[in-house]
Amino acid sequence: MFALAGYLVHDVHETVPFVLLDSLEAIDSDRIARVVDYFRSHADYLVAALLPEDAAALPDEYAYVEQID
Repeated sequence: MFALAGYLVHDVHETVPFVLLDSLEAIDSDRIARVVDYFRSHADYLVAALLPEDAAALPDEYAYVEQID
């Protein structure tokens, strides 16, 4: 969370328009959905690695990759 705060406070999004969120299972699905929703307005590209039950809390408007061959 400190890195995400730094990303916003130091305007890193102006130089690095990409955010990767991983290992979010330590927080509940509703909070994960709120974090993803918040950062989608600050990063041009947002990737979140989520467990299926956590991804279920997100709206269907997101693009999902369920398997990589």
